[in-house]
Amino acid sequence: MQTTPIAENHVTITRALFNEGMHAIGKKGYLKGMRNLTILLALAYILIAVWTFYNNGSPFMLIGETFTLTVLLLWMFIFLPRSKWKTKYKIMSQNGLVTPSRIIRFYEDCSGKMTNISYKKVSEWQETKNLYILHCDKNTWVLLSKEGFTFGSFDVVKPKLPR
Repeated sequence: MQTTPIAENHVTITRALFNEGMHAIGKKGYLKGMRNLTILLALAYILIAVWTFYNNGSPFMLIGETFTLTVLLLWMFIFLPRSKWKTKYKIMSQNGLVTPSRIIRFYEDCSGKMTNISYKKVSEWQETKNLYILHCDKNTWVLLSKEGFTFGSFDVVKPKLPR
């Protein structure tokens, strides 16, 4: 049962806004996993370097190992996330045929788009340059454009959300 709306947000999810949102969202889980993998790779690199010097190995092997590790880290931190974002946006925009847009209304007791989202299900929210991003249950993310409020504002909604 919905009450009268307290705010409404219209967002057209352009490629730039989608990338901004994905960059903000992806920081937490992905970077934590990549940090752990980087530590493991660094330890393996140190072990190889020590073994190489201990056995009077070729420094060219170490140069090759350094190059390989650098390329791997660049791929993991820069190219892989962007290719995943590109694929997700392509799916959301139906292979580039439409620019996705959403209308999100906020009510006294819940927010809604297609389905109602209880404010209790919003576990956190964050702010970027152009977006407010709500993280809800079941790994659902809702992007709100800062400029997209047709009535009300995020300041009206903010007290209802956890921080």
